[in-house]
Amino acid sequence: MTMQLATRVSRHATRFSTQAAARSSSVAATRSAALAATQGPTRAAPEPVTNRRRWWQVAGGVALLALLAVQFGTGPFLDGLLAIRPWALALALVVTAGTTWCCALRWSLVAGWFDERIPVDVAFRAYYRSQLVNATVPGGVVGDVHRGWVFGWRPVLTERVIGQVVQIGLVGALVLPGAWRWAGLAALTPAVVAGGRVALMSVLSTSGHLLLFLVAAATVGVDLPLATLVPVGALVLLGSSIPLNLAGWGPREGIAALAFTTYGASAATGLTVAVTLGVMSTVATLPGLFVLPGGRRGGRQSCRRGGRRGGRRG
Repeated sequence: MTMQLATRVSRHATRFSTQAAARSSSVAATRSAALAATQGPTRAAPEPVTNRRRWWQVAGGVALLALLAVQFGTGPFLDGLLAIRPWALALALVVTAGTTWCCALRWSLVAGWFDERIPVDVAFRAYYRSQLVNATVPGGVVGDVHRGWVFGWRPVLTERVIGQVVQIGLVGALVLPGAWRWAGLAALTPAVVAGGRVALMSVLSTSGHLLLFLVAAATVGVDLPLATLVPVGALVLLGSSIPLNLAGWGPREGIAALAFTTYGASAATGLTVAVTLGVMSTVATLPGLFVLPGGRRGGRQSCRRGGRRGGRRG
């Protein structure tokens, strides 16, 4: 059953990425033709660098994983797979549903800044779909690219930047030693309050991802105090956001090995926890299968209907 589910995810994600690329190429061709008709003959445009950049990202993730495998062997990878428990997967599904809703609400609120109307229910389904594609298609950002193409780039880019800034701020506070950690968190509080619901949703989302790391560490059986695991988990989350990855894999595992060594544990233990976290995170995106089919027209129409129902958003 697991192999069938994985095959279905891969098949849908590949078709999803191919359709998005074909539609993007069609739009680009149409715009180029219109420009040529109005401005006359022009020089051939340079070859797009998007695909090259994506393959460099994939190559970077593969290289990091290969380096870790050579350094530590396959043992930590296998241990991470064998450590997974049903209760941990169930909890990952619940927590990810909550973090996805937080991100969807943040996106919906940010869209209002640009006079765009993205109802929270539409945003919730689209965000699940985006996470599933990110977790199964090489590059780790294809889902966000499609989300921006369907619903508009400015809200997507803005809400992603806000999420990253808040996450970096939290990580910076959590890695501070001793009482300085609480001082750092206290210093962040006014900024979060000033940011309103958008900042609060970012904090809750990051906290949920950190909780998943703690669950993965508990599943593996890591014997470190919570005060140590929290900053380690914060560093791993920061590593997860590095785009040089293979569907999310690569930097997360490398940063985990380094962070666990820094805080007194073995690098192999960190790698094992990262593998467990990676599998849990991927499984937690599987509800996106139920909303995987989608296109630009359907997304825009849903937003227009939602906007008429809900009126203006603040």
